[in-house]
Amino acid sequence: MTTDILSSSEEKIQPAVGSRPRIAEFFNGRTVFITGGTGFIGKAIVEKLLHSCPGVTKIYMLVRSKKGLDPQERVKKLIQQSVFNRLRDEGREGWQEKMVAVPGDVTSDGILGLSEENRCTLANEVSIFFHCAATVRFDDSLVDAVKMNVRGTLRALQLAQEMSNLKVMVHVSTTYCHTERRELNEEVYPPPADWRNIIWATENLSSFELSAITHKVIGALPNTYGFSKALGEQVVFEHRHKLPLLIFRPSIITSAIQEPLPGWLDNFNGPTGLLVASGKGVVRTVLMKESLIADYCPVDVCVKGIIAAAWYQATSNTLSPVSPHKEVVPEVIPSRGLKDPLLPVYNCATSGVRPVTFGEVQDLGRTLAFETPFNTLLWYPGGIISSSEVVYFILVILFHLIPALIFDTGLRLFGQKPRLWRLHRRIFSANKALKYYLLNQWVFRSQDFIELNTKHILEEDRALFALDISAVDKVEYFRNAVIGSRRYLLNEPDSTLPAARANLKRMYWLDRSARALFVAILLSALWCCLRSALLSA
Repeated sequence: MTTDILSSSEEKIQPAVGSRPRIAEFFNGRTVFITGGTGFIGKAIVEKLLHSCPGVTKIYMLVRSKKGLDPQERVKKLIQQSVFNRLRDEGREGWQEKMVAVPGDVTSDGILGLSEENRCTLANEVSIFFHCAATVRFDDSLVDAVKMNVRGTLRALQLAQEMSNLKVMVHVSTTYCHTERRELNEEVYPPPADWRNIIWATENLSSFELSAITHKVIGALPNTYGFSKALGEQVVFEHRHKLPLLIFRPSIITSAIQEPLPGWLDNFNGPTGLLVASGKGVVRTVLMKESLIADYCPVDVCVKGIIAAAWYQATSNTLSPVSPHKEVVPEVIPSRGLKDPLLPVYNCATSGVRPVTFGEVQDLGRTLAFETPFNTLLWYPGGIISSSEVVYFILVILFHLIPALIFDTGLRLFGQKPRLWRLHRRIFSANKALKYYLLNQWVFRSQDFIELNTKHILEEDRALFALDISAVDKVEYFRNAVIGSRRYLLNEPDSTLPAARANLKRMYWLDRSARALFVAILLSALWCCLRSALLSA
């Protein structure tokens, strides 16, 4: 695996040999626009561009006001986050000024909530557009999911049509957009519904009516997330004649292998939340099939792929004697899927080259929880995995709800606010939402994505933008993921590890003592029952 990085923004980007420019050379002097730039993938894209494409002129970031902070204040706060530590540590200069907040909102009724002045600026200056904004909640209402993932995508495409210098627009989707299919190729597929009708319904029907029809509308798909992402892809498909587009589908985004920092991540979503909750002894049982392959995608693999795919599509358009988006292609997507020359699709999935099962992840998690424990533990880490819903429900009662009831009763007696019962209800709801993904298996074909890495990226760019996932040491990767959770999510410095390990030993003996006490009580109860039965006989 190649992990070399530029050591200084002063290093000159040498032009590539041949007609296609190097990636950094392509971004020189260009202005980028990104939606979702404050999210996990978005901020990693921004950091990678600033670090590895130092000639980029400006990165406009669509940002809405949130928690009392206006867009400019949110970007200033974002700049202080750990994701940009590499730029600070290397002494890069001027990168902060390239991050420009543009007030707006993907869910707005207008064109992303932009002012006329900002809309005009973007139309005149932007040449690369990354559309990353999306809701990734599985339990969102149909209205919220469609407003963000479908109508928001439509508004982004309408804005892109105003950009006179646009070279490429990347729509970030997900490999889980058509889960009714057990095998997903790098193709577009028929939508589960007509996106126009769905937008109309969410804007005109009452919440009661929408709630009543949601299950029927989404059909074979498990939730509004997958449904809305599938519709979003259809909106993109219908604009492929008008814009230079591509669809990029990552699987489950996880912590970084190397960039911007080993183990870096910024949220508890997906397997990270389970890893942390299990390591703290909060989660004692999970509903999943251990034998299934966990298709995870490190965030730096995803980000490098997005940037490289944008470069390849944009330079292919430039090199082609006939612009690809002028070709005539079928308007109807066959049921088996369509590989459209106007709309490249990349499945950024790792299961085909570096498969890891849920059971392996769980075993690694247990091992690493002992090696790199968290500071505060509810109990000694451990637990049971089950693929049976009945067994899982029994285990939830025994290992989650009963201990939560006892713990919260103790808190009440000491005049404190109970919290464990509520936490376990949230964990149960989360596992219920993930059940569909933890009990089923999919095959994501990613040949085009692999070839992007192995064939199309120029040799001069391989150090910065190619990453061979098959060469990654999975033990080292998950070790960094646990360390990253401590550092970047829980704000636990590495200096606290000795104390955390000492605390883990104490929790071990407490756990063993509690088990011994439980067995003693159980044997005593059995003896009393047996003795009573013998005496009565």
